Amino acid sequence: MVGFIVHAKKDQVGVAVKDITSGEKLEGWCMEDDSTLTLTAIKEIPLGHKVAITPVKKGEPVIKYGIPWGAKDIITVKGYKTTWGSDAYKDQMLDEEASVVEMLRNAGAVLIAKLCTGEFAHGDQHLLGQTKNPWNLSEGSSGSSCGPGSATGGGGVAFSIGTETSGSILGPSGRCGVTGLRPTFGRISRYGVMVVSWTQDRLGPMCRYAEDCALVMQAIAKPDGRDLSVSDIPFNWNAQLDVKKLRVGYVKEGFDKPTGKAAENHQKLLAHVQKLGVKLIPVEVPEFPYWVSSYEIEEGVFQNELVLSGRYKNVTRRQLATGFQAARTVSAVDYLVSQRARMMMMQKLAEATAGLDVWLAVANAGGFAGPGAAGARGGGGGGSVPGRPQSATQRHSNMANSAGYPALAIHDGWMESGSPTSVTFFGRPFGEANILALGKAYQDAALIHTKHPNLDS
Repeated sequence: MVGFIVHAKKDQVGVAVKDITSGEKLEGWCMEDDSTLTLTAIKEIPLGHKVAITPVKKGEPVIKYGIPWGAKDIITVKGYKTTWGSDAYKDQMLDEEASVVEMLRNAGAVLIAKLCTGEFAHGDQHLLGQTKNPWNLSEGSSGSSCGPGSATGGGGVAFSIGTETSGSILGPSGRCGVTGLRPTFGRISRYGVMVVSWTQDRLGPMCRYAEDCALVMQAIAKPDGRDLSVSDIPFNWNAQLDVKKLRVGYVKEGFDKPTGKAAENHQKLLAHVQKLGVKLIPVEVPEFPYWVSSYEIEEGVFQNELVLSGRYKNVTRRQLATGFQAARTVSAVDYLVSQRARMMMMQKLAEATAGLDVWLAVANAGGFAGPGAAGARGGGGGGSVPGRPQSATQRHSNMANSAGYPALAIHDGWMESGSPTSVTFFGRPFGEANILALGKAYQDAALIHTKHPNLDS
C-alpha cells in the first residue's frame, strides 16, 4: 500500500496517479479548508513500480480514493462471511453485496475489514466474545455496532459503517469516543443488510470528525432502486454554514443531573457552543406513556426461519432466541395499535421541536434497552415500558429514535475511569447537514476529537 500526500495550489482539487510500470491510471482525492488543499491517493501498487503524480484542477473529475474503512458484520460483502455475530451463522456466505459497499467502492474507499457486531445486532457480545472499549479495556464497547465503534475509536480504520435500530450507532460512538451519525430513517439504503426492524433500521457513518461523516454521507445518502424506503432528498453539505443562524435547543434536565467529570465536560460543551454565537433554548420533552416499539415483533418475523428450522439452538446467547420465539405471542391487532400510537408520539415530538434546527441531549446511558444495549434484550424504542419510569433524556431519546430523527454522537471529554463522555446532537428529519455543521464547529473549537487512546499497554 503506497500513500501520497501533496500540498497543492487553490485551483487544484485532486491528483491523478499513474503507475508507470503497469500503465494503470488512478485518481486521488482531497479535503479542502479555507486556505489549503491536502491531496491524498492510496492504492495497492507493487513495490518497485514507478509512479507519476499530476494535480487535477477544479472542474476536472476526481475520485475519492484509498480511504480505509470497515463494515459491521451484518453488512453483506460478496465473497466474505457475514456471520451476524452468531454461532448459528458462523459460516454464512451470501451471494449478494450491500448497496453501501458498492457505493463506497465506487467512491474509491477501500474496505479492509468486516467488524464485529453484537449477536444479531444486540449488545457487544458475539461468537468471538466481547468487543472492548479502546479507551478503557476493562469495559465493553457497547453495541451493537461494537466493532465499528472500537475499531474507529482505536484508529484501526479511518471510518466505519454501523447500523442502528435503537442505540446501536450512538451507544458505541459515545462509549468509544467516536463521532457517529444516525441518519434519518430512509436516508441510506439497507439493501444487503440483516434486518432487525423494517421501520427503524438505519445505516450511518462512524468517524472521528463530523466533517468526515459528511464526506461519507455524500457517497452513500442516495437512492439505489433496491430499498424503496430511501427518499430522493439530496444531502447538501455546507462546511461554511454560519451556525449562528441555527436555532439550537437543549434538554436541560439531562445537563443538570450528571456529577463529577461528566457534568464538567457537558457544561464545557454548552459553553463552547454558546461561544460560537448560539443561543440555547430549553426543550420541554412531552410525556407519552404508551409502548410504541416495533423492532421486537419485526425482528421475530425476520428470524422466523431460524426458529422454525431449529437452528435457534445454535444461537450464542440463548436469550435472544427466546425473544425471537416470544414475538409470535403478540397479536397483529396489538402491533397495529402500537404503531398508530407511534404516529401520535411522532406528532407530539414534532410539535415540541418545531422551532428548532438542532437540539442537544446528554448521551442516554440508561435508555438504550433495545438492540443497541450492552446487555440482554429489553424494551427499547419509543414511549416507556409499563412500570419503568424514564427521565426526560431517556424519554426524548426513545421518542426521537422511534420517530426516525437523525442524531450525532459527539465526544466531549473523559470520565474519571478514562472512558469517554458524550453529548448527542439531534435534528429534524433530513436535517443531518445542520447537526454535522454544529458538531464540526464545536469540534474545531474544543479539539477533543484529535486525541487518541493509548493502546501500548
